Amino acid sequence: IPGGYQTVNDRVGFADGFPLLLIGQGSLDDLSARMGRPQEMLRFRPNLVIEGAEAFAEDGWKRIRIGDIEFQLLTPCARCILTTVDPATGERSADREPFATLKTYREVEGNVLFGQNVANEGWASLKWGCPSKCWSRGGDCRCPAGVLSAALLPTDHWSSKNRSCQSTRGWGELSFWP
Repeated sequence: IPGGYQTVNDRVGFADGFPLLLIGQGSLDDLSARMGRPQEMLRFRPNLVIEGAEAFAEDGWKRIRIGDIEFQLLTPCARCILTTVDPATGERSADREPFATLKTYREVEGNVLFGQNVANEGWASLKWGCPSKCWSRGGDCRCPAGVLSAALLPTDHWSSKNRSCQSTRGWGELSFWP
């Protein structure tokens, strides 16, 4: 975890700087509407996707509890050109999308922001559809309905219709350690 966002006991492994990335489904839906075509969440490689909140509501959250896990929202995620690479084919989009559209309305001080870098506090397990509660940085907080997906699990085995894990590997929950 980069300095300024960490405490003495914070550790992260196998990540580029922060333990987890949280994105609201409403934020992706907003981007898709602006582009005039649907975008896949996988392009942004989140660990947690939240549904039931307005677009970019996560930008105002300070903390969120999902099931038994409390997460601290540390800083917005500055995105790079990697979002233009289709994860299924490995090919870069010729029109530099979705990065180009994001840049038109999500650029702050030279950084294109999409999603929130988060860290969990304590050990717990997270199951599909866990109830959630959030605390805002100021003002009212519109709490999301729950976890839509957890991208650490094989995404092709998730069923959004019945919201259950269909993994052939038998994973039904995620566990997090501080």
